[in-house]
Amino acid sequence: MRSATKTGRRVLAVLAVTASALTAAPAVGQAAAAESTRTASTAPVPGTIASLAVDGSRIGVLTTDGRVFVKDGTVDSRGWVQQYDGATALALSGNRIGIVAANGHAYVKEGSLFAGWFDEGGNALSIVLDGNRIGVVTTDHHAWVKEGVIANFTNWVDMGAEG
Repeated sequence: MRSATKTGRRVLAVLAVTASALTAAPAVGQAAAAESTRTASTAPVPGTIASLAVDGSRIGVLTTDGRVFVKDGTVDSRGWVQQYDGATALALSGNRIGIVAANGHAYVKEGSLFAGWFDEGGNALSIVLDGNRIGVVTTDHHAWVKEGVIANFTNWVDMGAEG
């Protein structure tokens, strides 16, 4: 790291190490155009992406034709695994994957990308996952939330809806 003084203020120029060369990072207040450069994926998603979910080491996409793909690992890993065909929504949290299927049911799986799905119930419009919580908004515009294991029908709490 080196420092320089500019108009009585100390400005730090940090050196960034890349795989191919050493390049000086921009000084404070300067834009870095190179930082926004996107590189081509070594494993593109098979389809047109409609939405994206990212949590921890998992990346998930929902395609415009309703397929869900998730990979676990580095962003440039080749490991896309198709999770579902016929989804309208996708959520990720830790080792949980949640979807709303075209039939209106919310499904959640926990653990491996190859784990089985658990049906959380019908009339779903959207789903959200956070830690051990599952939230579903239903077609009657109620928000339902439960905590704990995915295979439990009795823990749902209606958060209400304005009439």
